[in-house]
Amino acid sequence: MKKFVLLISILIFVSLTHCRKGYITVDDCVEYDYSDCITTKYSTAFIYLNFSLSDKIQKIPFELYKGNIDDGELILRDTSSSKEFTLEGEFDVYYSVKAKYQNGENSYYVIDGGEAKRWSQKVCDSTCWHYEDLELDLSLEY
Repeated sequence: MKKFVLLISILIFVSLTHCRKGYITVDDCVEYDYSDCITTKYSTAFIYLNFSLSDKIQKIPFELYKGNIDDGELILRDTSSSKEFTLEGEFDVYYSVKAKYQNGENSYYVIDGGEAKRWSQKVCDSTCWHYEDLELDLSLEY
């Protein structure tokens, strides 16, 4: 019985003193500097694709999938003639890209994938949003 009471006491103590995820404790809400707080919840994320170009390879066809390349949904098939290509997508959705480099008779494929992230933190009476766009490295080392 003593062990049970001790366990319950520990659980109550931990739950009362544990900080909530996404909550910032501010001593003075009136004087708090909100300059680094984005209060707008964006619905669109940016997907940055980075390619390698050379004298021999100046256009790179690629395919963008929602999900994995093997079983995901093909949402875009395009060709890039620049080192950087920017797309719009959704947050918290896994995207994968397959780029094809053709050098004479040889074909090389580069695949990368990931998610753009969005999360919030409560500060006083406001919600601050944080964003991490998705950058995919589809470059080929020669």
